[in-house]
Amino acid sequence: MSEAYVLINCALGHEEDIIEELTTVPGISEVHGTFGAYDILTKVSGNDSTDMRDIITEKIRKIKFTKGIIKRYIQNINIGVLQKPTSKHPTVTTISVLKTT
Repeated sequence: MSEAYVLINCALGHEEDIIEELTTVPGISEVHGTFGAYDILTKVSGNDSTDMRDIITEKIRKIKFTKGIIKRYIQNINIGVLQKPTSKHPTVTTISVLKTT
């Protein structure tokens, strides 16, 4: 499984249109409007790099009024256990760091 965060820049006034269209794209699990250098943040998931390329290149980049994107692939790194399970608290909590590349 491959995952990436994709930051999207769009034409002024078309943020809502693009967000609405992104919510219909298979492989996109999150879509958020943002303030700053980029207008929209999405989380994209695919089986492999080919799936990711298809979603980003064939779906996201071709949405009308999309001006530019930047993508950051996610690497999940499990760095340890926060607490040990006990009879009172049988759930183990782990700390995970999301490293983007």
